Amino acid sequence: MTAALVAPDQLRRRVVWSLSQFVVASTRTGDPNGHVHWINLLHQHAFGSYRDLLRDATINPHMGQFLNNNQNRPKSAECPHCAPTKTMRAN
Repeated sequence: MTAALVAPDQLRRRVVWSLSQFVVASTRTGDPNGHVHWINLLHQHAFGSYRDLLRDATINPHMGQFLNNNQNRPKSAECPHCAPTKTMRAN
């Protein structure tokens, strides 16, 4: 916690915090070490290209675990549109 107050790289830490508010991955899903790698990814791209950040975030295993849809609600009488439909219409 004190590193956030006295570290010499204050600008980088603030940029990483800002990026973590836009490019989000949960701390509640997946491996706890995965979130450490996620924060390291944000540190790596803090002053780089946003395009490169999004590319690396897309292929990051922690993001894949975050977007796995395991906690989606199934269809029910109360919520008939909660689950995605399996049929796709061709144009």
